[in-house]
Amino acid sequence: AAQKANDAVAFGRANEEFHRALMAPCPYPMLLKFLEPFWSIQRRISPLTHTPRERMDLANYEHRAIVAALRRRDTLEVQLLVAAHIHRASTYIIEYVQAEAEPGGGESAIEHRRAARQRTPKSGARRARGA
Repeated sequence: AAQKANDAVAFGRANEEFHRALMAPCPYPMLLKFLEPFWSIQRRISPLTHTPRERMDLANYEHRAIVAALRRRDTLEVQLLVAAHIHRASTYIIEYVQAEAEPGGGESAIEHRRAARQRTPKSGARRARGA
């Protein structure tokens, strides 16, 4: 519902609920305590950020894929999906914070930076051409 309404705050709450439900069976209480500061910060930042619809769609897609792999008991697939999900989410958060710090920052700065990266050849590609 939050995704359809494009409501970043409600999406943040639903996202936290999903992750908490996923971690509830965890036998390591210290790990769950370790994550509390993250959720505290996320709850404070979420109302201030703009979570684009595409990011909500991607997160929901990733969540569904993780749940499907869990149901199949495919532990390797779960590990790979969770690692990719954490990497993408972390990258988005870091880009958002960096963009907000730039003059004229925000979501448009993130998109500008991504477009610039896509136009810049990878260092391996330059070596392959003999550069």
